[in-house]
Amino acid sequence: MPFHPTCFEIFTRVSRLHFGRIDIHGLMGWRNISSNYDDFYSFPRDPAVSRAQEQWWSHERGSEYLAANPVFVPALTPILRSAIHEEPSFSIQDGAFVVPLTRHSAFPTSKSQDPFLKLPQELTDSIVEYLPSRDIASLRLSSRAFRQLPISLFHTLLRQEMPWL
Repeated sequence: MPFHPTCFEIFTRVSRLHFGRIDIHGLMGWRNISSNYDDFYSFPRDPAVSRAQEQWWSHERGSEYLAANPVFVPALTPILRSAIHEEPSFSIQDGAFVVPLTRHSAFPTSKSQDPFLKLPQELTDSIVEYLPSRDIASLRLSSRAFRQLPISLFHTLLRQEMPWL
């Protein structure tokens, strides 16, 4: 079975990420599914793939990834390189955001209705470690205790949610 080069590259990257090697048995299983017409169409796919299976592609907001090559993004490398600026005092435990006030000085826990402000910073940091980025964003909007998060959290999120980077 021929492989689309980008699909094969994604498979090898994900395979190395999860198994530390290219999963040949998984690759053969993929071939077996793809070579059987009935299994090919019953294979679970994102709903956007089904909606895009017409003769002409119609742009549907949020499904841009169907037409993009996620392995080769020419403008991405310069953008990522421009974001790197490491001071001698840099630490991944530093806060990721510029927050002028500390979490407790402006919002004393005795007067606040926010129960998260009563928790020590170590506990709030532990809470966000179990959440995906969308939930972290919501939590940051709903509680001042999560206004500042360590840089290391975003490194972990990038590795989990965007392993192709």
